[in-house]
Amino acid sequence: MDAVAYVVAAAMLGVAAFHVVVAGGAPLGRFTQGGRHETALPRAGRIVAVVSAGLVLLMAVVVLARVDRGPATVRDADWIDWAWWATVAYLTVGVVANAASRSRSERLLWTPIVAALLVLTLMSGL
Repeated sequence: MDAVAYVVAAAMLGVAAFHVVVAGGAPLGRFTQGGRHETALPRAGRIVAVVSAGLVLLMAVVVLARVDRGPATVRDADWIDWAWWATVAYLTVGVVANAASRSRSERLLWTPIVAALLVLTLMSGL
């Protein structure tokens, strides 16, 4: 399932890029963090976006490591299995959170993306 893991990692790279753009002040607040800010996020929201970008990049590394690819190719390491399941849990919570968002824009954009990432992550690592 190497190809699926690469697709997940590439998609996560795109998600991380979105967070970086939002952290940089792009007027896309309605698509993130519950849509509380229609345009650019305030400072605290931007910090959350930077942390989110880092977390998503880490999850991409974990998904690749699960199939013994990428920068962390220590397949026998216990932390990879634990981190992969943590990624699955995080994505599961993400699907629920995005589906429940008050922001219609956020629901319509992120619910299907995160759901697809969850399914593909499961496909790549089981």
